[in-house]
Amino acid sequence: MTQQQTKVLLVDDEEMNVLILKRRLLRKGFIIAQACDGLDAIDCIRERGQPDLVLMDLMMPRMDGWEATRMIKKSHPDVKVIAVSAKVDEDCDLEAKGFDAFCAKPINFQKLALAIERTLESLVA
Repeated sequence: MTQQQTKVLLVDDEEMNVLILKRRLLRKGFIIAQACDGLDAIDCIRERGQPDLVLMDLMMPRMDGWEATRMIKKSHPDVKVIAVSAKVDEDCDLEAKGFDAFCAKPINFQKLALAIERTLESLVA
């Protein structure tokens, strides 16, 4: 799967985070959709179809990233989800919660790009 074919859903309530990530990912050739919280993400997937990858903030209003990921994985178990957050309990098992990878905020784009690459490699493996 090439980046030009890869659909990514950005889920974050911080508009500036979305704008920065969207610009960087578009330059890399990804197809981008965005959602402002977990409920919006679920609606977006229902309306537009399953993305290949979701970059999911964890702390958002209406529905947080934990609950949204649980619901998304229940209906779309193959979708890959990378948690993106400034706050995660070190004892938390993100994989058990449905996440395929984690990237800390503030985002280091090189680390995020590596997490995306590794996560997407598992789609074709």
